[in-house]
Amino acid sequence: MTFKSTRVEPAGPDRYRLTGDLTIKGNTRPVTLEVTRYGEFNDPGMMGHRIAYGATSRINRKDFGLSFNAMLDGKFVVSDEIQIMIEGELVEEKEDKEAATG
Repeated sequence: MTFKSTRVEPAGPDRYRLTGDLTIKGNTRPVTLEVTRYGEFNDPGMMGHRIAYGATSRINRKDFGLSFNAMLDGKFVVSDEIQIMIEGELVEEKEDKEAATG
């Protein structure tokens, strides 16, 4: 599974719409993620500048060729609608002082 962004739009304070192409099992469809910026801070003792984000979206799994249907007690176990939830943190890479000065 891969996601390649094509556009970012502001959607309010600390909120964005991230649109791109989601590919699952060779099937590519446009998807928009609703992104929330949780916060950011500098952590000079550890990893430097950090920004925390979360993103959500919903897709129909059949649009991506995922058609497996298991049943349990006469009910489908897997819904056609799948919720995508991503949480992550961007960490600015510290510059190596020795490499920078040569």
